[in-house]
Amino acid sequence: MVFPAETPAADPEVAPAARPQRVSAYPWFALALLIVTYLFAYIDRQVLGILAQPVKAELHISDTALGFLGGSTFALFYATLGLPLARLSDHFPRRGVVSLALALWSVMTTLTALVGNFWQLLALRIGVAVGEAGCNPGAHSLIADYFPVRQRATAMALYGLGIPFGIGLGMLIGGYAAQHYGWRAAFLALGAPGLLFALVLRLGMREPVRGASDTHRTGGEIDEHIPVRRLLSYLLSLRSFVHMVAGISLQAVAMTGGAMWNPAFLMRSHGLTVGAVGLTLGLLQCLAGGAGSLAGGVLADRLQRYGAARQLSVPVFACLLACPLALGAYVTSEARIALVLIAATVFLQNVQYGTTTSLFSRLSPLRGRGLISGRSLFATNFVSTLLGVQGVGILSDLLRPRFGDESLRCSLMAAAGVFFLWAAGHYVLAARDIARDLDPIEGGAARTELTEGGR
Repeated sequence: MVFPAETPAADPEVAPAARPQRVSAYPWFALALLIVTYLFAYIDRQVLGILAQPVKAELHISDTALGFLGGSTFALFYATLGLPLARLSDHFPRRGVVSLALALWSVMTTLTALVGNFWQLLALRIGVAVGEAGCNPGAHSLIADYFPVRQRATAMALYGLGIPFGIGLGMLIGGYAAQHYGWRAAFLALGAPGLLFALVLRLGMREPVRGASDTHRTGGEIDEHIPVRRLLSYLLSLRSFVHMVAGISLQAVAMTGGAMWNPAFLMRSHGLTVGAVGLTLGLLQCLAGGAGSLAGGVLADRLQRYGAARQLSVPVFACLLACPLALGAYVTSEARIALVLIAATVFLQNVQYGTTTSLFSRLSPLRGRGLISGRSLFATNFVSTLLGVQGVGILSDLLRPRFGDESLRCSLMAAAGVFFLWAAGHYVLAARDIARDLDPIEGGAARTELTEGGR
């Protein structure tokens, strides 16, 4: 079954497919606003990692409980609410959705400075997860409309700088504040600025026309108000999409586990203070992670002329190299060597972002970009936070009777040794199928996947 020809003029918010549009200066300004937004998201999400030890000591909670705060709880609410909030981004102004989400999670982070027990902390971390679920679907959709395919991987990679810089600044500011003023002051210092920036984002961001940068779209595409069931069925029929999501999710287990537990590992196994860990890991995350994200995006755009399969070779080799480097970081007894290897691993962890997010936008219908982002984030965050944060914490507690303070080291080794290699396998399978999945969308053939029954 084939969709009838598209009639974009019926919806003024969807651009005609044949209308070319140059990238002016404003999209780069809008991208900068979104990068800062994503930076705040990761600051507020990962700050618990650098503050884990003082929070654990004051509130008298276990590694399993810490993992529950940053793992199971975050995964459940972030992943579950990601889909309906992604749908809002497909049908309402995205700048409003993203700015409201930023305001919500910033309020929750700021209020964390007042908690007196585990349950209050749990409730506010749930609020952070709910707010952050509204960020990426709208942001990814906005970037795809601001930038054409030839620049999209670089633009997505620049947006992805929010991950390493958010984690890094969270560690730097959080570690310094905790060292000198206590962990409560750290939450206050990191949460309050987001409230002001939410207003800046709402006033400074212009809503672009949907599909403005997709001059390659064919006339057989229908992008208007596709039912969720049909859209999800279509996405799951794309083998490349399924394997990319699996690869990102499994890679993120090691990545998220490291972001959450590396500070505690360095304090327990190498005797570093919270301030020293915040400074060193913060700088490593910003410099190495930022360089990895940018390098991966630029390389993916360079490889775009040779096909999408060649672009996916970037995360394949990154994962294969990251595995032994991460294992070396957790095996060595020298803190300096561990930090160098962690930096190299962080660089490699971040190179996939521009490649995968740009390919997601190319696979998705215009009115489904928020949902395809939400769907991928649902799987990625559910798997990575459950296994990388919660799982590492549980395994550390289980190994503690035998290994003592070194139990966390062993737990992190297990995560790095398994999940990087597993992720590389899925990226290879995605590369095998990506050209076939893109062809009906970009190759001139009429699209059939969104009809009842699918493939």
